[in-house]
Amino acid sequence: MEDVYAHTPPENGDKWHRLDDHLLRVAEMAQSFAAPFQGQGIVKSLSSTLTVFP
Repeated sequence: MEDVYAHTPPENGDKWHRLDDHLLRVAEMAQSFAAPFQGQGIVKSLSSTLTVFP
């Protein structure tokens, strides 16, 4: 799956954002947003149920 991208680079940019990296970063951000509510465990559990990559 190395050729799957989340989105194209910005204008004048050359760095493509790989989908696997993007999804990992989004999951990390969701955990940090849930932390003040002690919800990071729930977010981690939910994100681990996603089977996007074989």
